[in-house]
Amino acid sequence: MSIDYFWKRVPEARIADLSPWDLAGLVPGWFDDEFAAQVREQRLVGAEDTGAMVGALLGCGVTSDASRRAVEHFVIVPDNWDDNAMTGYLPAADVRTIAEFLATAQPGAWARQHAAALAARFAELGYQRPYEPETAAEVVETTEAVAALFRAAATNGEAVILKVEA
Repeated sequence: MSIDYFWKRVPEARIADLSPWDLAGLVPGWFDDEFAAQVREQRLVGAEDTGAMVGALLGCGVTSDASRRAVEHFVIVPDNWDDNAMTGYLPAADVRTIAEFLATAQPGAWARQHAAALAARFAELGYQRPYEPETAAEVVETTEAVAALFRAAATNGEAVILKVEA
């Protein structure tokens, strides 16, 4: 089974009063017509089956209390998370905190330096395949795209929706 993660940046005022299901409806899936355009516009990032590893990789970059807080904001489900819709959003203030950390993130270097720890985390998460160089490269690429999305969202004062699909 694949568990896919999607991050989408949106104006916070636009989503503040939406139900979790309405919020989920704003995030296009892989085969929706608007998916590719939103990815090109850096409004959306999707991770096919490796989204949980983005947080694990970011955790490798924790060097201070500020970076620890940023990673916690990223990896802990938002306060408004809905288990049924598997959707929630990070408010603009949290997005700024995360974006500040991501401004100096070095996912490629962290992936190389912490390859064994990331492979162990991959196994802990229940993946039935080994953590190979191709998987590591996919996680790095997704992390870099997520970093760009969060930086753009912070620049524009936006929130970020997190949607998980199983």
